[in-house]
Amino acid sequence: MTMRNCILQRSQINFYFKRYLHGKSRLENGPSFEHFLKQNNTTSDDYQGNLVLRKGEQRLRIPPWLKTEIPMGENYAKLKKTLSKLNLNTVCVEAKCPNIGECWNGGEDRISTATIMLLGDECTRGCRFCSVKTSRKPAAPDPNEPQNTANAICSWDIDYIVLTSVDRDDLSDQGSSHIAQTISLIKQQRPNLIVECLTPDFRGDKKCIETIVKSNLDVYAHNMETVRELQSHVRDHRANFEQSLSVLIHAKETNPNLITKTSLMLGLGETNEQIRETMSQLRTRANVDCLTLGQYMQPTRRHLKVKEYIRPEIFQQLQEYGESIGFLYVASGPLVRSSYRAGEYFIKNIVKNKQQKKESAISSFKNNPPSEHVTVTERSKINSIGIKRRVNRETYTIPEQCQGCPGENGGGVSLTADESKNLDAVMKKEFFNLRASDKISLWRSIPDTRDDLCKAVKYPDDLPSASVVIVFKNERWSPVLRTVYSVLNRSPKQYLKEVILVDDQSDIEEMGQKLDDYCEEHFGELVRVLRAPSRLGLIKAKNYGAKNATGDIVVFLDAHCEANTGWLEPLLARIKEKRSAVLCPSIDMISDHNLAYGGTGFGSVGGFWWSLHFNWAPIPKRIRDAQKSRIDPYPSPTMAGGLLAANREYFFEIGGYDEDMEVWGGENLELSFRTWMCHGSLEFVPCSRVGHIFRPGHPYNMTGAKGKGDVHGRNSMRLAEVWMDDYKRLYYMHRRELIGKDYGDVEERRAIRTRLNCHSFKWFLENVFPEKFILDENVLAYGETRNPNSQLCLDTIGKDEKGTIPLAVYSCQSGASANQYLTLTKDNQLRREDGCSVTSDSTSIVLTNCDYSDHKQTWTHTNNGTLVHHPSNLCLDVEGLANNDQVKLKKCEPNKLSQQWLFRHYPK
Repeated sequence: MTMRNCILQRSQINFYFKRYLHGKSRLENGPSFEHFLKQNNTTSDDYQGNLVLRKGEQRLRIPPWLKTEIPMGENYAKLKKTLSKLNLNTVCVEAKCPNIGECWNGGEDRISTATIMLLGDECTRGCRFCSVKTSRKPAAPDPNEPQNTANAICSWDIDYIVLTSVDRDDLSDQGSSHIAQTISLIKQQRPNLIVECLTPDFRGDKKCIETIVKSNLDVYAHNMETVRELQSHVRDHRANFEQSLSVLIHAKETNPNLITKTSLMLGLGETNEQIRETMSQLRTRANVDCLTLGQYMQPTRRHLKVKEYIRPEIFQQLQEYGESIGFLYVASGPLVRSSYRAGEYFIKNIVKNKQQKKESAISSFKNNPPSEHVTVTERSKINSIGIKRRVNRETYTIPEQCQGCPGENGGGVSLTADESKNLDAVMKKEFFNLRASDKISLWRSIPDTRDDLCKAVKYPDDLPSASVVIVFKNERWSPVLRTVYSVLNRSPKQYLKEVILVDDQSDIEEMGQKLDDYCEEHFGELVRVLRAPSRLGLIKAKNYGAKNATGDIVVFLDAHCEANTGWLEPLLARIKEKRSAVLCPSIDMISDHNLAYGGTGFGSVGGFWWSLHFNWAPIPKRIRDAQKSRIDPYPSPTMAGGLLAANREYFFEIGGYDEDMEVWGGENLELSFRTWMCHGSLEFVPCSRVGHIFRPGHPYNMTGAKGKGDVHGRNSMRLAEVWMDDYKRLYYMHRRELIGKDYGDVEERRAIRTRLNCHSFKWFLENVFPEKFILDENVLAYGETRNPNSQLCLDTIGKDEKGTIPLAVYSCQSGASANQYLTLTKDNQLRREDGCSVTSDSTSIVLTNCDYSDHKQTWTHTNNGTLVHHPSNLCLDVEGLANNDQVKLKKCEPNKLSQQWLFRHYPK
């Protein structure tokens, strides 16, 4: 594209805006929603045609609200002729904009608008929605274009201009310096001319983004185009959701006063929930100011088909939603486009208002600047004239310790007799002592429980940044804010990017507007409160928070924690060393009764039961032997799940959390298995200490819509079906009633295994958790253990096997009860999954943890014969026993029927 001899006379072309306004109020208020709709007598309710593309249909009929006049008119003809003569490119022509006639002729307001396209009319990208020509090697940019374009624009009688460009991946700086030079030259000639620039994504190159931002433009626009889920289908493979979002984030970070703008096309197959989620992320993660929403129109037959024509009232609803979540301006309508003239009205006023407020602030405070520590009164005064001094990483100060207050230095809290009245009811409702918590300072001191070796470690200065995500549902004020203060007070400010509080539809009044106001007043930009648009459950809410995070590392904490001294640096340092490491801090215990903080040491790894519940296990000797130091991070097969850290991009690369799991339960094991099987590692970090209130229950509804009351069962089915291969049989042994039940569509989760070339579950058991006992592999006998004569079977009677329990008998259930499943191993142990059969009084048999049991006690057996205990040489006997009775050892007697036992399976 070139511009030669382009000093245009104003009578020849008034390219962007003819300065015809019907009144000041039109400019001040901007257009109404109806401004975007063609005026006709047909409403969307009257229209009976199909709006959604059905299977087998070629295309949809265009509804009446999308039908525009054929471009014509005196000004349209003039502009078209002049543009052709000057070889000037516009998006209006190249993208076949449906509003071209209205915009170029000026519409009812007689204000002409268009968008100039720099760097030629050939793009290096091939997006499936766009009709701009594509070329791998476009013509070289005209070096005179920036100056000629600036000269032409500055000769026009306008006060707002929009520039855009094609993608130029073929250029070393992707054309950023060319665009920036054009903007700078315009600003040199016309400093008050408002310049908007709609930029490419520059492949996420921050230097290119900064080049544009520093060119002195007023509005930085970059289009997201569509929702996250449709990016790969709609856009060129070099574009993606996170990359585009990062452009808008970095533009705002580079210049917080810059107005940012983006656009979404609707009708490509997205859902309303996906649209709202995208809008939410644009506000919460990128702080975008202006948004346009319009109907996707198929430019030619070779482009993507329209999947749905969106009714005008849906656009109205989305506009209202956008305004409610904080966008300064939302243009939403069927015919709206990213550079449609409506945006310029309002954005112009936003820019001017910001300039006026800035000038007013400078004038008012030039000779009397506010102090570094602003009082509430001063803050109100400042806010009243348009300046908002928010707390940030540099200005946040740690509150002074509450001397002599209850709970200081992690001490427990005692309640008076009056304070203890009806305490049982509080404990039953909250599952911890809320009254004790409310007596403790929100920023109380706690003991440093780290190993002394940890205190001597020096970490690198260039650690990645962290976003801490805390999900809460009907959690209470004091534990939530104590969690936040502990993170802010004990995290180096250069590494903590933000704390994100995700409210999963709490209905406790104090956790609503009061929390928003408190966080804004005391934490400013350090803490963001996100309100979930609907009840998500803990699992989805964590994904929601992580998607809105901006730090390099995402750290998940429960809403009843206290981060300890030096907790963050070890996590960041290890992930800096190994991007694919998912980490868990060492968890200290906070009493649910008196809130005493106590260190628990470290000496465990995470395991699991075949029922797919989490458990703790001793650190295996092989792992201890591999550690160079006792404070080194060490591998763990699984994690408890509430507290973890991961590289944010890596977390989503391996699938985040399973979005179809409900509420809570099973997601920790799913992420554990997936991390290991897909070439990552799960590690515990001894030098990172975080206290946690271990509560016996949850103060919210655990019922899911799909899993009904059994969310753990359905979630675990999804885990078993995707990741456990044939070993899922051991899960269904415990949950036979779930066999054949619906667990949803898992094809996307299975696709992760294929995409990442993940290992098998057998590999996981052999390489990550070789200590895990497999009940039916490499054993002598297994299954239901029956005395044929009495039809009594060995049984745990459903008792909690975490401790020592009696081994009893109960009527045989024909293999239907996991409580009756035992194994005789090749090293002659009669055992369950974790418990071994031993005797402590020479006659009664108990099951106790195999890691701590007496392995000198063994058993021998022949098919349909006796079970002999050694070294006592006594036999297992059911004589005189009934259901629920503890099984006994008696003197062995040949052919005694009450001493004969039969396992269900005897492997060859």
